[in-house]
Amino acid sequence: MLKNFDKLTDKQRAKFIEINQDNLLTARAWKMKENFMEIFNKETVEEASAYFDSWYENVVKSNIEPMKKVAKTLSNYKSGIINIIKYEINNTKAERFNGLIKRLNHIA
Repeated sequence: MLKNFDKLTDKQRAKFIEINQDNLLTARAWKMKENFMEIFNKETVEEASAYFDSWYENVVKSNIEPMKKVAKTLSNYKSGIINIIKYEINNTKAERFNGLIKRLNHIA
């Protein structure tokens, strides 16, 4: 459930589909997570802010308490999330650096 659907193996995809068919709440929570990720496709701060507000409202109206808790936590970081879009921030360099450190440790 934590992986992106397009990165699942065939076996994981089959299990995912089975869970989604059997557990409506889990399926809804996964969809909420996927919907949130769409914020990073917004081109302007205004679009991202409006999208966040709409997503937040939908989640807190749901009957899925863990997702409500996540939404409330994310609302505390809304400005930081919006700044990712505003300043086009990503962690590519940090991930690359961490990979080099792991590689050096492996070699050592």
